[in-house]
This record gives sequence, structure tokens and C-alpha cells, in this order.
Amino acid sequence: MFYNSIINCDFTYKCPTDWDKLSETKNNNIKYCPECDKSVTLCRNQKEVDEASEKGICIAHPIFPRYSEKKVIDFEPGIAENFIKDVPILTLGLPRIKDASSIPADELQHFMNAQFDTYDIILKELKAYKKKTHWIWYIFPQISGLGESLNSKKYALNSIAQAQRYWNHYILGRRLKECLGVLMQSKEPLHQILGEIDAMKLQSCLTLFHKAVPEEILFKEALSKFFKSELDQNTLRILTTAN
Repeated sequence: MFYNSIINCDFTYKCPTDWDKLSETKNNNIKYCPECDKSVTLCRNQKEVDEASEKGICIAHPIFPRYSEKKVIDFEPGIAENFIKDVPILTLGLPRIKDASSIPADELQHFMNAQFDTYDIILKELKAYKKKTHWIWYIFPQISGLGESLNSKKYALNSIAQAQRYWNHYILGRRLKECLGVLMQSKEPLHQILGEIDAMKLQSCLTLFHKAVPEEILFKEALSKFFKSELDQNTLRILTTAN
């Protein structure tokens, strides 16, 4: 059986070592990854995943085909209690929320699918402060009506309400905040990191989420840092027309 790779403590990059190749420990159900300096325990089925999640225990679980019913992306990583002294333990599989019924079925799944095998690459690029691949649409989404390309239309959010649901999504919201937080640490000009066009798309995204979740100060701070607090007028026009 194949097992999914481990995600390290800052939830950014995947460890190349699979469960079957990790070092044995005195506990048969816990192994150690010397490359990441992490220990991890194994859950072999969904019941064990749920039980481990309830207790806050680190887990690794079987890798699921990308288009099967259950996917690795359904679960959220986090830090849990350490059961081996002096070895930091890693969690994989802790859902941030139990009830996602407030989000319409499949409404945001295309974002999840797009980020599934690209998110670690995206974070690497952001941390290097140089965007090299194409992902701006599904990491920093805009309001519908701005772009004409297929990707702009596919990954556009159609309302303030949908932007709020995106922000409250147990994975997408965290990733938006994480990516923006990395950008905020940069001392490089934004256009050198993203390029001129994608910098404009970021301004649109920040304007949308600033209006959708005004209590979240991060968007206000990002607008101040990158755009001298100027909101994107086209986004405001669309939002005003929609109301």
C-alpha cells in the first residue's frame, strides 16, 4: 500500500519520504522522518482518521486518487501533542471544521482541485519572491466580470457572499491568508514578484475581500503596503452595480 507524503511543520512543502520508508521507532504505529525531523503515526482507514482527529493525534493516511471520492485535500494539517520525547510530531488530517454544510456542494471544489498539486510550488515561489508559474486566478480570486480569459471566468467569485464563503472555507481561507502573509514580508516591489498584470489582479482580490470581510485587517494592511490604500475601482463598480 502506498501512503501520502508528510507535510512539514509550516505546512508548506511535502517531505519526499513515504510512510513505508520512514524510520521505525519503539512504538509500532509511530515512525520518524530524519529529513524533516518529524514523527508521525499511521491511520489505516477513515474511522482511525476520525478518532485521531478527535484526540489531536498526528496521522498519515492512504493516498487517494485525485478524482476519487475521498482525497487528501479534504483534511487540514496542524500541530498535535508529541508522544515521543524530543521529537516534534506532525499532524495530517485534522479538519478545521466538522460541518461544512454552509458551503454549497462543489461550489469551491474547482479551487481545491487547482491547488491540489500546485500549492507547495506556489508557496516556494512566493517565499522566493518570484512568481514563475501560472496560478494567480485560484490563489487570489477576483470578482466576476473583470477578466475575459477562461481562467479568469472559471475562478471568479460571483458575489460578496461567495467571497465570504471562500474566506470561511476550512482550507481555502487559510491558504489565502498564508499566501498574502508571505507577500507581506517581502521588501521587493510587488510588480517584480508578480508582474504588472498579476499585481493588478491582486489589487482586485484585496478590494473584494476587504469589502467581504472588513473585520480582517490583513486586507487593509496589504492594500496599504502595495497600493497606498487605493481600492480597485473596477471591482467597486461591479460590487456597487450588484447591490
